[in-house]
Amino acid sequence: MFNIGVQVGSRYILVVLSGEAGALEIQSMNVFVADLLTRTGRRRVLLDSLAFTPALAQGAGDAARRAIIEHMATTLPQLERVAVLVQDDQRRGFVRGAAQARHFEAAEFTDIVAAEAWLQGDAPPPHP
Repeated sequence: MFNIGVQVGSRYILVVLSGEAGALEIQSMNVFVADLLTRTGRRRVLLDSLAFTPALAQGAGDAARRAIIEHMATTLPQLERVAVLVQDDQRRGFVRGAAQARHFEAAEFTDIVAAEAWLQGDAPPPHP
């Protein structure tokens, strides 16, 4: 089961993912988050994926990732910054593809305090 939790803050939207999701669920989550961003006027997102497991078909992983990135780039409104909270061994730079296509900053973090400080504009971007 795939779960999405959201909290609208004063500067950014926190999106917490848990469970397992394939490309269809991930793309549907993008539509939901895009609508929330549009309705709130927020341009920064903290995506907590610590309890999330992507379920992409074996052998189709790269193609599925590209499709998801393309979908993110065409679905999400103009953003400023996206911080992705990941386990240390899960750093893949996944959101950077969408960030490059849409010209916004994206970074992966293993520490929520550092991610929040970066989103607030109070910290330099982390090293890749």
